Amino acid sequence: MNQVLNDWALGDGNVVLDPFAGSGTVPLVCDSVGVLGLGIEAHSTVANVSRAKLMWSSSHERFSAFVQKVIDDAAEIAAEIKDDGFVYPSLIQRSFSPEWLARLHALRMAWQQNADGSEASELTWMAITAILRPVSSAGTAQWQYICPTRPEAGCYPDVALRRQVETMLHDMRWMQLRNGRDGADHRRRCA
Repeated sequence: MNQVLNDWALGDGNVVLDPFAGSGTVPLVCDSVGVLGLGIEAHSTVANVSRAKLMWSSSHERFSAFVQKVIDDAAEIAAEIKDDGFVYPSLIQRSFSPEWLARLHALRMAWQQNADGSEASELTWMAITAILRPVSSAGTAQWQYICPTRPEAGCYPDVALRRQVETMLHDMRWMQLRNGRDGADHRRRCA
């Protein structure tokens, strides 16, 4: 995408439309070089991922603090989960150990309690979503079919979440240094 922008001499004043934005590579590259990139994605979850990726210039401190609040609140919620009556479908139950599913459920509920539409909130949603596969005991076969037969999961949800957040913070810092932006509001639209 960088090469295309350079070859076409696109810059400020130009608009790039990606009608099938997926997880937002085109709008992200456009944003990083100062070109207005508009992405359209019909799948709401994938569109949320794209929007979160465009939040790379967000405050590290606010993101870290929001994640910590969710983790702390999830610890309080965990004891109440058995009484809430919510039952996940059998495929989900077979894909996570009962203990880890309960912890993921607590993280989800804590995020929902704190969700405020802020960038820190949306980045935390993305981090929690990103740990589902590494925490699962399910493997995937060719064409991404779910096979809940993998012998053991990768790591405990809180460990996976902290690792994911560190990776995201590292990537955010790299993008901010590369582009000379820190916390500036230069995000582009992705719907």
